[in-house]
Amino acid sequence: MVALFIINPVAGEGDQNDIRQKVAQYHSDIELTAHFLETSGENDAERIREALQTYSPEIVFACGGDGTVNLVGEILRGTPVTLGIIPRGSANGLATELELPYNVHDCLDVLLSGPRINLDTLIINDTYHCLHLADIGYNAQLIHDFESLKQRGHIGYLRGFLKTMKERPTAEITYNGPAGKEKEKVIMAVFANARMYGTGAVINPKGRLDDGHFELVLFRPWPRWYFPFLMVLSLFGKINMSRYTKIIVEKEVQVKLKTPLPLQVDGEPRGQVFDIQVRVCQNKISLAVRAGYFD
Repeated sequence: MVALFIINPVAGEGDQNDIRQKVAQYHSDIELTAHFLETSGENDAERIREALQTYSPEIVFACGGDGTVNLVGEILRGTPVTLGIIPRGSANGLATELELPYNVHDCLDVLLSGPRINLDTLIINDTYHCLHLADIGYNAQLIHDFESLKQRGHIGYLRGFLKTMKERPTAEITYNGPAGKEKEKVIMAVFANARMYGTGAVINPKGRLDDGHFELVLFRPWPRWYFPFLMVLSLFGKINMSRYTKIIVEKEVQVKLKTPLPLQVDGEPRGQVFDIQVRVCQNKISLAVRAGYFD
């Protein structure tokens, strides 16, 4: 099997030098021919496409966080080449969703021998594509704040979280729901292709990555004292039981805001927005998952 490893050298704590060595040391019943490409932030998509033509891999491993996975997934969408994920980022949302091991050898064992699914992709404002989760409001503000900090990793994420807690963004939104145009005041609205964030917090308990639709998860402003209870519900996959949440199944939705909120797509901040259109793309991505993922 020919595999291409796309390595983000600054993902997570920024030390990815061991990936090449660990892949070289990997032994299995599957004969693996490995090629490597490091992202640099300049012309990465073009360089990856050139590598695909040069090496003709059967599987491409995104070695980084959700931003790296998103970059590689966009290129592979609609092709027969399979996407594999080796989690190396700060949050690793889609890898957490897939319950992938963080050890490189274990991850290769799981993905090279496991099944493939047809991963849905969400198209946002005809510009961004989302494999995992996109949202406006609270979490997007957290990601914007995190990106502005010099400190990375889990400590930096915690500092960003505490900063965002001080001033929660809220907005009145209008969206097309089951009963037509509806209005809600929200602290966050999530366009969920998956079930959970990289922290393990489940915000979309019944979500599937390959069901042809997504869930619009609305979070109404909750009192500050309620936050610990909300976290407990999310960790146990019971967020839908909260009176401060509303979950709607959608294939396409348009959301209009009275005041702008920050937007994030697969962990990448995308600025402030007044209007958002989200739809499911017809082209799928072949995604490597572990055996028994949907059991």
